[in-house]
Amino acid sequence: MFSEAAFTLEVIHNFPPSAPAVSDQTATEREAFVYTFPASTDADNHAITYTAVLANGYPLPGWLTFDAANRTFRGTPLELDSPKRHQIKVTAFDNGWPPASSQSEFQLWVPEEDSPPIAVAIAGLYPPEMKTGDSESDLLRVHSGDEVTLDGSGSSDPEGATISFEWTQIEGSKVTLDYLEKEGHKYATFIAPNWGTFVFKLVVKDEYFFSDPDFVRVTVDGSEYVEDPPDHIFPALSFGSAAIEEQVYWVGPGHRNCPVTGSYGWYWSSDL
Repeated sequence: MFSEAAFTLEVIHNFPPSAPAVSDQTATEREAFVYTFPASTDADNHAITYTAVLANGYPLPGWLTFDAANRTFRGTPLELDSPKRHQIKVTAFDNGWPPASSQSEFQLWVPEEDSPPIAVAIAGLYPPEMKTGDSESDLLRVHSGDEVTLDGSGSSDPEGATISFEWTQIEGSKVTLDYLEKEGHKYATFIAPNWGTFVFKLVVKDEYFFSDPDFVRVTVDGSEYVEDPPDHIFPALSFGSAAIEEQVYWVGPGHRNCPVTGSYGWYWSSDL
């Protein structure tokens, strides 16, 4: 004997939520980055949750966080975080049965922001060894005939880029600068004349930017009697962050040390 029974088969189909509507983004070094993408929709009106990882499954970079509840990326990339392109995968899950999901990817580009290089100028005697002036005025005192070296080796670029050097004499009777070509004008030398004060400006440049200038001043103590005082006085200059008042002490067998602060005073002495 056979019996019959009737039953109803209900096929439940859970539609996945719509793919996250993300788009490519750019973040800037040392600036806060915030990106919120629109909410996905679900045909079955299920609740939706989100996850975000790199496309290869690895976690997001350390500087970047993802607020899943608000669908928001936040973070501030630093110099070490660039230049980099991050391919990020965002997945939307619903809570239906069986759970369904959809995903999208976007690219986050962190370009390298170039910063101006920093010029550092000092002067020294060579040989026997480099000797800098005082820290406030970058002042070096030398004697006539000394070989003076202008040294820009302390200059640098924040991104480690190659820099070029440009020395310019801005005060004093003109001297001839010789460059050590193998150092890319990092060093320049000249022979100290009989007397005078000489000011040199250093500017360095990377691929995109010039640095602020740095200055160095060299005073030559005269080795012979000077019949007439110099015909001008050098103005006060700003060296780095320190503004200084011009004050030069001339030394020679025909006169005593005296400061020059706007006029020249000459003193005879038989003991010099």
